[in-house]
Amino acid sequence: MAKAENQISVLQLKKLKPENKGDRLADGGGLAGRVFAGDPVSVGFTYQYRSPETSKLREISCGSWPADDLSIIRKLRDDYRQQVRKGVDPLAQRQREQEAAEAARLAAEAEARAKAAEAARQAARLSYADLVSRYEFAHTGKLKRLGEMMRRHRKDAMPAFGDVLADEVTAEMIIAAMQKINERGAGYQSYILAADAGRIYNWARALRLVPAAFNPAAEIDKARIGTPDKMRERILSETELRTLLGEQTMPLRWRLALRLILATACRITEACAARWVEFDLITGIWTLPGERSKNGKAHTIHLSRFAIDTLEQLREVSPGDWLFPDKSEQHPIRHGYLSRRIHLARQNGTLALSGNWTAHDLRRTAATTMGELGVIPSVIDKCLNHQERNRVTATYQRQQYMSERKAAFELLGGRLELLANPEADNVVTLKRA
Repeated sequence: MAKAENQISVLQLKKLKPENKGDRLADGGGLAGRVFAGDPVSVGFTYQYRSPETSKLREISCGSWPADDLSIIRKLRDDYRQQVRKGVDPLAQRQREQEAAEAARLAAEAEARAKAAEAARQAARLSYADLVSRYEFAHTGKLKRLGEMMRRHRKDAMPAFGDVLADEVTAEMIIAAMQKINERGAGYQSYILAADAGRIYNWARALRLVPAAFNPAAEIDKARIGTPDKMRERILSETELRTLLGEQTMPLRWRLALRLILATACRITEACAARWVEFDLITGIWTLPGERSKNGKAHTIHLSRFAIDTLEQLREVSPGDWLFPDKSEQHPIRHGYLSRRIHLARQNGTLALSGNWTAHDLRRTAATTMGELGVIPSVIDKCLNHQERNRVTATYQRQQYMSERKAAFELLGGRLELLANPEADNVVTLKRA
């Protein structure tokens, strides 16, 4: 059997010449070779078998001599023959193995890509602080009061969860920060913090900086934990105004700030950031630029004699660009600074008027005083630079009431001047509703 199967010798193979090209050599046991011309001559061997899977005659390569040793070629034939005896088609099995290997290679490549994508996603994840910085950059120059929003976040949100990945911030983390704010009696700031966080996350969702459905602030009942803004009704009485406008040991600059707000009915933020270039003391006009007004529109404020006198005194203590510069003299103070100065002055007794009032209450008091002096509501709204809420009125009634506004500010200034005069003992108190 062995002799019938091993009919080709190595010596016989070595004697082959190029002219033997195409000759077929039988080794037995289904193994045969075909001569190929070359230098040296080579013989390609195949094993012929009947497929146990399809019953068809098939051939499968077993190697090429002399690149492969004849004994190795025969050993490979024996392995294939053993597979056939076990009911396996060697060619079909090789195909299956190749397909499995290819599938494994593709799977490995897909896994590698998935890992790389996940690594990139992890690397691209932003901390909450990074997300807030992006929001600030995207909205600078576009969103009013952005500065206030960012200051609130840096004060209360960043210490609490600024280092946490933005898509891992939880409602509980935000609530904990809100409760800490509540502890210092700032329920409205607590409410606003959650509202700000919600706005930031809605923006981030639209840009796919966080998962599309992710917004932990949306899960919070802000009104239950914080305190929604309630309309203040505090108006200083004329007795209180006489005290406020009277002699105080509070630093002159801050006393003049309170007088300016009263005389012009401006917002505290508008006063704190005012520049001298906006004022014309000769014509008695303060032109508030649109970028600094709440409604984005330039606003003309008429300056009464009382207001001009206040500004002239202020000019002596603030000769630079700003009416109320910070310590660097390069920037204006923030409105919170003025509020703190008022609070401190009440505590140390340098401001005689105590009680629950704020600088913004002075604006409300000024408007109320105008009304008590006979100024009609539509003119008062123009003096305050209020936006007309009725769309029809806003569309068709464009009058600015400039002369009426000037008269209103003159009436207000005259009343304040009278209240500020310590020798005016016979002042008749205006009746209030």
